Amino acid sequence: MTRDKPAIRERVWKLLERRRVGRFPFPLAGRIPNFRGAEAAAARAATLPEWKRARRLKCNPDAPQRPLRLRASDWLGFLSIERTVPVSLPIVAYPMPLATRDRHLSSLRPLAETAVRRGLLPDPLRFRGVREHRAGDPRKEIHWKASARLRLLQTKLYEPATSLDAVFLVNVASYEQYWIQADPDAVELVVSAAADLVRAAAAAGRQVGLVTNGIDNLTHERPRSALARGPRSLQRSLEILARLGPYAVNSPEAVFLAERGRLPWGATLIVVTPKIFSGLAGGMLALRRAHHRVLGVTIAPPAPEMLSHFAARGIVVDVLHPSELQRAV
Repeated sequence: MTRDKPAIRERVWKLLERRRVGRFPFPLAGRIPNFRGAEAAAARAATLPEWKRARRLKCNPDAPQRPLRLRASDWLGFLSIERTVPVSLPIVAYPMPLATRDRHLSSLRPLAETAVRRGLLPDPLRFRGVREHRAGDPRKEIHWKASARLRLLQTKLYEPATSLDAVFLVNVASYEQYWIQADPDAVELVVSAAADLVRAAAAAGRQVGLVTNGIDNLTHERPRSALARGPRSLQRSLEILARLGPYAVNSPEAVFLAERGRLPWGATLIVVTPKIFSGLAGGMLALRRAHHRVLGVTIAPPAPEMLSHFAARGIVVDVLHPSELQRAV
């Protein structure tokens, strides 16, 4: 056996290379070679009677024998314990969408940003010209060369730009005192409307994010979905909506305003809510002052005074049509 050992090793090395089952480290020759299936081999070795009767084990430090060292509980002094744990599979029912995308409302067009004439932000990389300096213009925007040439202070002008990000702010509180009572039916309508708007934004290729003051029925925590693009982001947002309960952890304005530091400048914010309370209205105005385009989708019609106040500050509010409410039920 001693004389045949080098030949056997050479044959095994060549066989592993020929079948391309070797693993790091390379080259395989000159060492105990690592190979695909080392973990399965370690599991089979642990079922042998000799392994179970053994009290002391000698194990080489080479890579393919690391699974054996782990099963022998001889790696950094950790003990390995195996047991069978019953697993319960949760069923996630995705919300049924409403037909909001077919309504062609002006308030929903900014999701695609193609109908926005006026930009939300000046793009400093797109210089357009100068104009006379006015009171309140920042000093850093003064064009000093043009001011010296014209002998009058001039302020730089830039081409307007808009953001392609859409962040959905979903409120599940049906009453201003969110801790008093919940309305599951109203929350179901909010979830259905938000799900359809999220699908529309994702289908347009936009980055989509979701923030809510609701509680996840499985984790019992407040979920959120970071801004991202693609099917994984859409699936994450729909799973949050599917598992959302009717109870709120805080007022919507407190949760949404706390997210201001994470929101990109100029992002379109879509507030989906059962009703716009005075506190939520103040939060929407604060987000608008922070250079965001704010859209509101609500079930209960706001007061005319609130609508006129929103319109004067560039906030569009849309009320779900009764036929859509019946379709959702």
